[in-house]
Amino acid sequence: MASAAAFREAASGAGGVLVLDVKCTQMTRVLVDILRHLITEREEAGVVFSVDRPSAFLSRLLEHQGIPQDRLLYLDAVTNISGESFDQEGKLELFSSPFCVNLFSEFVSCHSEKVAGGRKGFVVVDNLGALRPYMTNPCVERIVGALTTLGGGDAGFKSIFVMDKGSTPELYDIVMRLGGREVPL
Repeated sequence: MASAAAFREAASGAGGVLVLDVKCTQMTRVLVDILRHLITEREEAGVVFSVDRPSAFLSRLLEHQGIPQDRLLYLDAVTNISGESFDQEGKLELFSSPFCVNLFSEFVSCHSEKVAGGRKGFVVVDNLGALRPYMTNPCVERIVGALTTLGGGDAGFKSIFVMDKGSTPELYDIVMRLGGREVPL
């Protein structure tokens, strides 16, 4: 649980933009640890933005770990292109695809107000680097910018980006330019 301990120290109730630098082989484990801390220990509500794999995968892991999901909303950009079924009515917002033209316009026009208005606490992007094959850097920058403003100025709101900075240093630089603080895990 070293990842949760490092995150706990870095977040310590403060909000802002956090970049969790994680090797790709450890991302799922770290994501579960972080969500356990935010949901069960801090009792925060939040959003998981699934861009790496269908949200049903993470949902099943959280269920298996006994982590409640009643205060969690999933934004899912990959289920529709994965062929995975979904059954999370009311807790799942599907995007048509992870491609920039769809993802950004759907997020801004359909989902951002619902997420910002209905949830407080955090938004976690499961693996920002997974967007690299689908988007240009300027588009990723627009998405990151939109996600970092979801808290509407709430000092405790956290925008958390899980990524391997060694694999996608240009995306890491984008998040850091937009106010990110690195949490090496």
